[in-house]
Amino acid sequence: MRVATIRRPKWSALLVTCAAVCSSTIVRADDSAARDLVQRTLEALPQVSFTARIKLTGDARSDRELMVKHKIVDGARNTYLEAVAPDYVVGVRFLLKERVGEPPVQYMRYIATHVPVLIGNKMRAERFLGSNFYLADVVQPDLNAFTYAFVGDEKIDGRACKLVESVPKDPTNEVYGKVIHAVDPKDLIVVRRRFFDKQGQAIKEWTADKVEKISGYWTVRDQRMKDLTGTLESHIQITEINYGAEIPDSDFTKEYLGR
Repeated sequence: MRVATIRRPKWSALLVTCAAVCSSTIVRADDSAARDLVQRTLEALPQVSFTARIKLTGDARSDRELMVKHKIVDGARNTYLEAVAPDYVVGVRFLLKERVGEPPVQYMRYIATHVPVLIGNKMRAERFLGSNFYLADVVQPDLNAFTYAFVGDEKIDGRACKLVESVPKDPTNEVYGKVIHAVDPKDLIVVRRRFFDKQGQAIKEWTADKVEKISGYWTVRDQRMKDLTGTLESHIQITEINYGAEIPDSDFTKEYLGR
């Protein structure tokens, strides 16, 4: 509907990404090692600027295409997304601003208005361009808003992963009941997330279906969000990406978003 160089994979899908960490009615103490792994994974996100084109498919809708720009500005990760096809979504734009340990800031510009809208907690459960990805899924979580614990180990696509459960300190502010992340601690990449509602039922699953190295950077080329309560799936595919692109800081302002 989620950009000193660290050559390690992105935690979330491009946009990814990102992604969302969630809640339960019981607040527990942190497992410090689990929290540290999550923090190191967030901090390992590439610092290099890039431009990209992505295709959003599935969930019974026509293919949607977006142009993406990403850059670190004033210590924050800034991502600009603009829908470029088909015609009915052209003009929809998003601006994401993220810092590790702080709540993400999201703005959206609808087709009918040039005034950017700040995405609040109630809007975060809306679907990203009608897909199975929610607006909450395309940004990093606020590291300090959750507690973390190891809940197992699993080998996924040849990667020995640690399973980390994240639980919100204030469930009323979060979309999900909890999320279990499968993290490869060697490469600091998340390869799967399972999302649960506030009654404890698994409702969605995100997977990194294709990961490859491009220009020396591990890149999630294909990712999928599956609705576990039905049959619909959404896919995000990076069709082209240019690491090290020169992008003006002004492209990541509300003025640029609303132009």
